[in-house]
Amino acid sequence: MNKNIRIKKAIFISLLLISAIAVSIISIFWIYDEIKGSKKEKDELHEKSIAFQKEKLQREVEIALDYIAYRDSTNINLGIKELQNETLDYLSTIRFGYGGYIFVNKIDGQALIFDGKKLTEHRNNLGLKDSRGTDIFAPQIEAFHNRKGAFIQYYFKRIGGSKEEPKLSYTKGYHKWGWIIGAGNYLVDIDKEIKQVESELSQRLQTRVLLIILLFVILLLIIFLMSYSLSKYVKREFNVFETYYKNSVPGELIDLGDLSIKELEDIAQVSNHMINEIEEKNTKLKESEEKFRTFIENSADAIFICDKKGNYLYVNKMATNLLGYTQDELLKMNIKDLSPKNEVDHYVRLFKSIEINKNLFVELNLLNKKKEIVPVDLNAVTLPNGTIFGSCRNISKRKETETELHKHQTQLEEMVKQRTKELEDKNEELERFNKLFIGREFRIKELKEKLKRYEKGNKK
Repeated sequence: MNKNIRIKKAIFISLLLISAIAVSIISIFWIYDEIKGSKKEKDELHEKSIAFQKEKLQREVEIALDYIAYRDSTNINLGIKELQNETLDYLSTIRFGYGGYIFVNKIDGQALIFDGKKLTEHRNNLGLKDSRGTDIFAPQIEAFHNRKGAFIQYYFKRIGGSKEEPKLSYTKGYHKWGWIIGAGNYLVDIDKEIKQVESELSQRLQTRVLLIILLFVILLLIIFLMSYSLSKYVKREFNVFETYYKNSVPGELIDLGDLSIKELEDIAQVSNHMINEIEEKNTKLKESEEKFRTFIENSADAIFICDKKGNYLYVNKMATNLLGYTQDELLKMNIKDLSPKNEVDHYVRLFKSIEINKNLFVELNLLNKKKEIVPVDLNAVTLPNGTIFGSCRNISKRKETETELHKHQTQLEEMVKQRTKELEDKNEELERFNKLFIGREFRIKELKEKLKRYEKGNKK
């Protein structure tokens, strides 16, 4: 009875903890996502606000430039000075935002509209800087030469103010008159708008977080009640599995008649099916292992299996016959122990190449127990579990045969060379004889002709 109660409590606590952890994780990620989303909204709001202010400033400057260009192109009666004065009178009245205005400077630094007022006295802004040393006029000259204009940021007093505040301005040139037209707005005003919206976002975030916490508490309560009821219901079902795993013998099946929950009954059926399959596979595996072991042990090749470090894990009888070591001795050795001293590094590189290329076929020399060289053909592959399987065959006789064949081939080549030399000598001698014979024929012919001429002379 006590045992059943412990199972019930374990199921109850497990379900409760798992569900609570799951709900907690979901809630945490939910809250985190809300906070992250709120932060993203604030960042986007700030970026959008700055972008909106820039667009607004640029638009005000473009409107002012359009106005100047229009007055300039439609002017008929006014002189240039009078036209410029009327234009400045109008531009000095423009206001926008929280204290924004149009300012105008000439390219030589002369201020035409300053602090939203048209100047009647001379004022030169060359070298104008804010209290932090930021040059205010030099960037305006650069903007004048830039067809797209430019934004500049600096500190400046408001109209009628005494304290400098961060200000964002956009300036662009009207090249025909050599004017720099600008419009600015104070970032503090932009920040106020942003903070107001951020406050609304923060309040909305708090409401959402409180709602999530409330849902979390309600879900925990529901989970508690459901876990308690479910633990009582499945306690008996799990006792069936507990009894089976404690008292069953290999091959014994779970009694399905003791289960009433369909899912657990399905699990039991699958388990019984798996038990039957495992028993069949174990039987086949044992048969296969026995066949494999018989094949390996009776193989005509020396078989080696080693780990990734080159330590031998298995060797067959032919391996002991090939090298003269016992199986116990070989299983305590490494591939380096069977390598000739001057070839150890080469053997290590070959071994590493098997792991990379998955296979290797090569001729190499092994060192037997008597420290004698045994030439072999090695065919090695990497097995699925990462170990290396290698089979070796003694090729000493083949090597001897190859050596003997090479020796006979060398002797045959010498005989051919010698016979060829004799034939060349005979040919040279025959050629000399032919030359002598032909020369003698010519001399006999000449003597016959001289004899005929002599006989004809005597008859006369």
